[in-house]
Amino acid sequence: MGFKETFERMISRWIHRPGMPYTPVPPAAQHHTPRTPHQIPGNPSSPNGAYTEMQADLHPIDGSTIQFGTETFILANPNGQNQDLTRSHNHVLSSGKLVSKIEDVAGVCKICQIIAMQQFQAGELTLEAAQVASLYDVGSAAICNVCGIQGCIRHIRPVETESGIISMCVPCQKEFKKQVLRQRVMQLLLGPISEIEDEQE
Repeated sequence: MGFKETFERMISRWIHRPGMPYTPVPPAAQHHTPRTPHQIPGNPSSPNGAYTEMQADLHPIDGSTIQFGTETFILANPNGQNQDLTRSHNHVLSSGKLVSKIEDVAGVCKICQIIAMQQFQAGELTLEAAQVASLYDVGSAAICNVCGIQGCIRHIRPVETESGIISMCVPCQKEFKKQVLRQRVMQLLLGPISEIEDEQE
């Protein structure tokens, strides 16, 4: 293929007439080797002579193999008709919500991540499944008012205290319960002494 043909093909891909859909155009036929028609994944019955192109809008999560977004396969039939097939890259996060847009991912819940990695080490989850299970969506985001850690509402929940209701992560909840228990024990131990002192007065 010469420079002119290559340039025209690139221009035709991005510049269209108003109101006209984009139609993928196969490269010029090679003289030595005929091209085999592309096949759409999951659709082996693509008709002979059809040509497909893929347009991807995928967004990866840094440090993982997880991607969110869509892939669109444009099939141009020999009769000039187009067919678009879209495949979504979505995942069910630790919060139980199905997410297909990276904008809906709030981040990694450290507590979910610890649990998921333990399951991965035990062979219960694949690495990718463990990475997905560590994520939570924006609608399930919460922050611990004690230590400031951010995570999902499964592991950061409101707790009733003497000062009011405070959101706490699981470790802070455990520490809070220990403090409450110690206070009750001290009250039980010091209660009789206080009564004796009151009687003496």
